[in-house]
Amino acid sequence: MQCQNNLKQIVLALHNYMSVHNEHLVPYVSEDANRLQYISNASGPQGKAQFWFGMLDYDQPVPEDQLDYTLGPLSPFIETNYATFQCPDFGPAQMDAVRYGRPASGYGYNGTYLSRSSGIEWPAPDYVATPSRKPLAQRLAAVAQTNQTIAFADSAQVRSLTFMPPTYSFEENWLLEPPSNNFPSIHFRHQGAANVAFLDGHIESRAHEYYTEVPGSNYLMPEQDALMRERRLGFVSNGHLGDPAREDELYDLQ
Repeated sequence: MQCQNNLKQIVLALHNYMSVHNEHLVPYVSEDANRLQYISNASGPQGKAQFWFGMLDYDQPVPEDQLDYTLGPLSPFIETNYATFQCPDFGPAQMDAVRYGRPASGYGYNGTYLSRSSGIEWPAPDYVATPSRKPLAQRLAAVAQTNQTIAFADSAQVRSLTFMPPTYSFEENWLLEPPSNNFPSIHFRHQGAANVAFLDGHIESRAHEYYTEVPGSNYLMPEQDALMRERRLGFVSNGHLGDPAREDELYDLQ
């Protein structure tokens, strides 16, 4: 129940944010110039990035000093309450690693569709770092059905650490990957169910669904796929996983 209450508060904060930002949804992340430069060529200062849950200052030498959740865009609308961003069933004891001394958030945001995942993209065929042409965040009017569009959900990831040999870490995750991205990131941690907040503000408990293609377009390794299944990661769907025309229907703007 506490997890659902947290998600309810976060969605309410999102709506309050939109009311003072001309109906724009919150960005998944907004990077400063140093951060964009570092993402592009991995040189110079690492910069700052304001994620939906807080600010990360990558140039702070001590990881515990890098995260400031009070500087997040939603924090003013949640009375800067750190606990609201945490799921009571997913803390350091359930993670292989905690990068900033304490978790940033146990929830992920549908930033792929409602925002953008980064200010830098690598378009085919050259895959050269290029400023993103996507808007920093969508406006609410762009979403056709707010009661059928995911905003936030329980989230985690099996993060790839090394390739040879392949090693992985089970950690928090802040960006909900849609099924078309072939990277399960909704965490069905509540007795096989996940709590999901939709954009209109209602909360649902959804059953586990799983579908991946191995290796798929993102070169998903069999070992990583097996760990995702073991950790109860998956997608929220109305039964259309594997159907390219419909698998993202609860994530996209349609």
